Amino acid sequence: MGSEQWAGNFPYAKLDQVIQAVSVASMQPTGYYQVAYLPEGWSPGYVGQLALTRHAFKVDRKSQKLDTSSEAPSDVLDSEKANDIALLFDALQGANDQTTLAARRLQLASLREDELDEIVDLCVGIEALLGGTQAGETTYKLAVRGAAVLARKGFRDSAKVADLIKKVYAYRSYIVHGQAKHAKKRLVAMDGQKYLATGIAEIILIALLDVMLKNPTLIEHIDNDRVIFDLIDEWTAASTSSDDPSSSAS
Repeated sequence: MGSEQWAGNFPYAKLDQVIQAVSVASMQPTGYYQVAYLPEGWSPGYVGQLALTRHAFKVDRKSQKLDTSSEAPSDVLDSEKANDIALLFDALQGANDQTTLAARRLQLASLREDELDEIVDLCVGIEALLGGTQAGETTYKLAVRGAAVLARKGFRDSAKVADLIKKVYAYRSYIVHGQAKHAKKRLVAMDGQKYLATGIAEIILIALLDVMLKNPTLIEHIDNDRVIFDLIDEWTAASTSSDDPSSSAS
């Protein structure tokens, strides 16, 4: 079997889904790098030093943010995260097209060397999860729906979350429409600090994927305003209950 044929038979799609699950569960840069060498002149009866090999192919699918130096610290996956990865991977096997697209775009964004390409990938992922099929003003729709879904993830200030999504999408819009002043939208202000819009978008997409993969029917109702308001009400009630000292009294 030739090297190209062997590479074509390798289950890269499954491996990519493992990486996507790890990315969502750990929120750390990850990926893989595969190299294959083709032996030249090897034989079962060869004695002594092995013959030379030549490079056959490589597949580089590691995050651009991954520090590959030997001194780089490693993120340790405990049993809870390992179980979460297994759950997310299983969910990806039966995920709908929108969720599958969002997970792929999260991974593709991590491979980008250009920040402008990265933010476009991340926003495509966010829109795949929140855009739905009904017409409407895109930025507002994504902001409100995103804030509602992320309330389930514990993002406490829905108005602030909606504003962050609007700012991320504004940066994306400046880029795709070729506006030269897009650099002014590159940094997003939050709590007196400034953060890269790409960093905010990545956190939002990871959190959305975590919720959607663990609640697969949610995306089917993303166009239903009643469901969106129920998500906010559900979180508000839970938050109020947890903040009330009497709720924990026996």
